[in-house]
Amino acid sequence: MPQPAAKSMTPSVQNQTNQFIKQTLDKVTGGKPSNIAVFDDANVQDHLRDSGAPQVVQDLMAVLPETVTFAEGAAPYNTASLVMDSIAKSEAMFAHEHGHAAPAWVSDDALRSTLPLVSKNYAEFLGLPSQFLGSQKTVFDDVNSASGGAMSVSQVLTAIVMAYSEPMPFSGRIAMDQGLEGRVILVGHRAAAASGDYAQYASLDGLNAGKPFLMSQRMAQAVDTSGTWAATIKNASVDAAGSPILPSAVGVYVNGLLVGQSNPMANRSDTTITFSQSFHLPGAAAGTAVTVTGNATTGVLSAVFTPALASGSVVEFSAAIDFEHANMKGKRPVVESHATIKSIRATYASALYSVSQEARHQWAVDVKLDQSSQNMAAIRTQSVAERHHLAVRRMWRIASAHVFNFEMDKANRMNERSITSIMMDLGQAIEAANLDMIVRTNLNGIGVIYVGASAASYLGTLPPEILQASNVKPRAGTYRLGRLLGKYELYFSPIPELVATSDGFPMLCIGTSDQAGANPYITGTALGAAVSPLATTVDGITGQFVFEAGVDTVNPHLQCADSAALINVKF
Repeated sequence: MPQPAAKSMTPSVQNQTNQFIKQTLDKVTGGKPSNIAVFDDANVQDHLRDSGAPQVVQDLMAVLPETVTFAEGAAPYNTASLVMDSIAKSEAMFAHEHGHAAPAWVSDDALRSTLPLVSKNYAEFLGLPSQFLGSQKTVFDDVNSASGGAMSVSQVLTAIVMAYSEPMPFSGRIAMDQGLEGRVILVGHRAAAASGDYAQYASLDGLNAGKPFLMSQRMAQAVDTSGTWAATIKNASVDAAGSPILPSAVGVYVNGLLVGQSNPMANRSDTTITFSQSFHLPGAAAGTAVTVTGNATTGVLSAVFTPALASGSVVEFSAAIDFEHANMKGKRPVVESHATIKSIRATYASALYSVSQEARHQWAVDVKLDQSSQNMAAIRTQSVAERHHLAVRRMWRIASAHVFNFEMDKANRMNERSITSIMMDLGQAIEAANLDMIVRTNLNGIGVIYVGASAASYLGTLPPEILQASNVKPRAGTYRLGRLLGKYELYFSPIPELVATSDGFPMLCIGTSDQAGANPYITGTALGAAVSPLATTVDGITGQFVFEAGVDTVNPHLQCADSAALINVKF
């Protein structure tokens, strides 16, 4: 199996994997909904084992058998179809659980996280301890399997399903590189050189966008000195001197109104700019004449108004920079794409898992899932709950520095308005926190909101115009309640920080991003719950050692991590 290079861990590769999976699902299901997909084995096999498939797909299929038998005498299953069926059902499950399709990085991570389970070479490349990797053939080796590859395939299918169930709605998932290193890549754009209102290396993203940069037109406000209004046109506002301008593209403005402009047929070689025009400002008793003179090489312009303008008037000049002038060679605006990279090291989680012979038999007969797959699912479920709770609590700590309040004033307002009407006003408080987050981070706005039990039961009784129910079955853990005010995904979380008070309840608002590395929280899986069998005890207890490695941390890019706010709702 080829070892993954650093370039295989980038967002563009994750997007390519996702697009391949989407296109394959469309082709092999004929556009049928994924939860009722029927696969053509040969068709799926051709797609997944094609040389044009993404590298992570090729690597996985290279170590899996083409067919697998799960019971003695049973018909063989096409492994490629099993993998696609697992992905299709997981995609549908994710959409139901979170209210939207899985982000691009989820499918790539789901496939990539299976590789250490079935390839010792890949696991060793990542830097996983060799004593936890099992045999050379596979981490999982069950001599009782009807097929030599049945255990490996079963583990892969379970790992894919679990990988889709693990992502937190405010986290970005990164792939792990050599040495258990994960890299958070934040892609942006900046000015390669000073131009317009941007200094060199100034960001062109988010709220920083929109100032003069690409356009050749520049504006300059004039200063009145004894009746002569003068200004200098500069390519970059930080320049000390003016820049060459086109004599045919000069304008003069009074209070924002264009009152005069140069001859559009003026010769480019003219170094002197001169034109006169008359205008009549709205509401003025009489007309006004303006005479403009200037130097096309230095960008210096001046204007004289007859009669003089009223006190408080604002005069501005516009002109187009002449980038073909000898003095402007090499000074055209240059947009530079750049990536800021921060590295994170994976940490370990481990446990001993004991199973009685009675339980093992029950799984084999009723659940029809091998013991190792059952153990892996159980451990990863516990791991997901731990990590989700930890992540929400960390985001609560960050949000505590950005607190907003919403007063319902129910005692007085309920005499005049319905509770639905009052709760609609909650949107104003959320939007205030949302805009503050966007300005503060220049990146993320609120995507998800977490509340405790009391708030969940209170909001859950409100009509659909307040909360559109998710229809996700309530469970003892974190789950999505629905869509609040038609915009925000609302989740229940049992963390103690979200417990309601006697006079209200807190709402934890967290920002999200379509770019994995821009989310406030970062996760990544190097090895997903690898199970190694231990010796059977005298009591017939089968022991297994469970080991996993991954990343769970607040985003090391501080502006991304700061995407959180707390709203205290008071009754």
